[in-house]
Amino acid sequence: MTPPSTGAPRGASWRRIRAAVISVALAAVVTVVVTVTPVVAALPATAASPTPSPTPDVVTPSLVVSPVSGGLVRTGQPLSISTRVENPGETTLPAATATVQLGTAPLSTSAEIDAWLDDGEASGGWDTVDRPVFAPIEPESEQGTTTTVPVETLATRVPGVYPLEVTYGTLEDRAVVTLQDAAADQRSVGVGVVVAVTAGPQTVGLLTADALAELTSETGRLTRILDGVAGTGAVLAVDPAVLASIRVLGTEAPASATAWLDRLDALSNEKFALQFGDADVTVQVDAGLTELLAPTTLTYAVAASEETADAENETDAGGATPSAGPTPSASPTGQPTTPPTPRPTPTDLDYLLNVSGARENVYWPAQGVASTTVVETLRDWSVRDGSDSGDTDSGDTAEPDGGFLTLVAAPSAAQAAGTAGTARVAAYDARTGAAVRAVTAAEDFDRAAALAELTARLWLTTSTATGTVLVVSDRLADVSEHGLTAALDAVRSLPGTQPATLSEIVSAPASALTLHDTEDPARVAALRELQAGADRITAFATVLDDPTQLTGRERTAILQLIGAAWAGDDEWPAALAAHAEATATTLASVSIRPLSDIQLLGYSAPLSVWVENALPWPANLVLTAAPDDLRLDIERVTPVTAAPQVNTRVQVPINARVGSGEVSIELRLFSTTYQPIGPTRHADVNVRAEWELYGIVILSVLVGGLLLAGIIRTILRRRRGRREDAGADEDPDGDGHRDDSGDLAVDPERPGEDRG
Repeated sequence: MTPPSTGAPRGASWRRIRAAVISVALAAVVTVVVTVTPVVAALPATAASPTPSPTPDVVTPSLVVSPVSGGLVRTGQPLSISTRVENPGETTLPAATATVQLGTAPLSTSAEIDAWLDDGEASGGWDTVDRPVFAPIEPESEQGTTTTVPVETLATRVPGVYPLEVTYGTLEDRAVVTLQDAAADQRSVGVGVVVAVTAGPQTVGLLTADALAELTSETGRLTRILDGVAGTGAVLAVDPAVLASIRVLGTEAPASATAWLDRLDALSNEKFALQFGDADVTVQVDAGLTELLAPTTLTYAVAASEETADAENETDAGGATPSAGPTPSASPTGQPTTPPTPRPTPTDLDYLLNVSGARENVYWPAQGVASTTVVETLRDWSVRDGSDSGDTDSGDTAEPDGGFLTLVAAPSAAQAAGTAGTARVAAYDARTGAAVRAVTAAEDFDRAAALAELTARLWLTTSTATGTVLVVSDRLADVSEHGLTAALDAVRSLPGTQPATLSEIVSAPASALTLHDTEDPARVAALRELQAGADRITAFATVLDDPTQLTGRERTAILQLIGAAWAGDDEWPAALAAHAEATATTLASVSIRPLSDIQLLGYSAPLSVWVENALPWPANLVLTAAPDDLRLDIERVTPVTAAPQVNTRVQVPINARVGSGEVSIELRLFSTTYQPIGPTRHADVNVRAEWELYGIVILSVLVGGLLLAGIIRTILRRRRGRREDAGADEDPDGDGHRDDSGDLAVDPERPGEDRG
């Protein structure tokens, strides 16, 4: 064995020392680079030392420019611009100078505003109006400055929308400002505003009590929408699914939801009802439907809420008889409060879906996308169904087409009132609607730039309008605190405008519009797949005493899944997949359990079949059995009532005829209307009917033989016993001679032979 070395060569030691020194140096360099990078990223760029790209883990500062007063500058007033730099990093940003530039040429169209804000493209020159100096900015802090552009600088520009840019080191931000002219105050353009009152994208037909409590809380989405529209002339597009969700709960609805509903009913704003769940009307027409989908019933929801209320009453009473309901409490004045509204009956669908004071015959496709064919089809359906009668809650019967109107996106329209083919439409600029949503979703300081964009787009629209124009919120993804209020105030405060209603748009002279065919194959295919699933659910639901427990839920869920709020949402495919999986689970909830092979050794025996029912309701079924061979006689049809959420055992009598062999039995479930239910099952039966006769004969022979052998053995034993007893009596001495009676005796010398 070689002994361990007690030392190392001198050259090896120096190599190790040198490697250690190099490693320490590299680590120091990396540390310096990582530490310095956030600072360098915010410094003004120079030609001699280009700013290195930040590493993925570095949090970079941000720059936000915010024109004051929504970017609207009236004649004879200066322009104020706020600039803010945020430092979310961990190192201090050094002092730096920003540059504020204002364009010299106005942006004349909404498309030019897009080009500037999205890509930084703008024609004309630039004036540097300020160079504010920012002091060092500490980590996780911010710093802002205000720039004032004097009236003299603005006087050289004609009224219009101008590009604004602020740069700070390598950071930049863009906005627009609007220079108002005195002539604008003399204009009087009607501006109608439509706000969607919806709950956002949903996957089930009705909202739960918990969801309603959240949506109608003090900071909830629905509460913020009503806060924003209160006191304005905005037209409300209301989703009746929200109202129905509250009404079906009755007295079990959250107090905040009930108060919200009362508040909505009390608003004097003009209203119209969307489709249930804000279902997209365009995709329904493009999919080839012959009428718009609508809820068939909400019985299932009313029944479910009643069961919940009963269960809660039983719990509160400790199992005693449920109470009749809460006793009305006294008001602060000592007077009893009004008792709660009675629960609606399950069949009162009109009450559950009613939007108080709503106009009829108004349709709003998702994102305003509709072709002329879609608009004309909607009008024809309105006339066919008799709803196009011209009667409205306002009593206005002079409107063309009975007030029929479809809201469509058509940015080239100079006014809202228009026609597509033979149908009336109200056209709006989708990009202005996007600006409204941006203001609604933005928070505090970030809202100013969005307001400036909204003001600019409105100014361009109203300055060239030939009639009343329409502005829409479209479906709001997010509603920040005071965001919707700020957006509606910006529309209302624009000089030269006044509020307008849908009635004014419908009654105004219309101009012809050209709408393009924009069918979405993906959405059409999705609806057709949903309809196919609904057809399967309808057939399957015939197992229930009340099929609407399934069909009613399915219809309302489909309406929610094609809701306009899902348009452009990346989560929509996942929602569709989840619904398809739920449909498959429902269709598989009633079935025959798999069977094992059966040995039939006799002429008759019951076949045990287990029927699984995972539904919460009993299932009325018919079990059919069909053998593939005449050797087996079986009950062909057996009625079954499968108990809910258990496996039910069904006994099917079977009889063997003649012969033996293997027989396969096909077992199937049907509803009472003979709709196929669940998969077909097969039971393999091994028939050995002769074994019973053979077994009995063999067993009888064996038992008879054993009994006979026992009897013979008993008789022989008894005879032998008697002989032994007789021999003992005749030769009491045991010497083999006859006794005195003269009987023959045995010769002792010759045993076994008789003498004489």
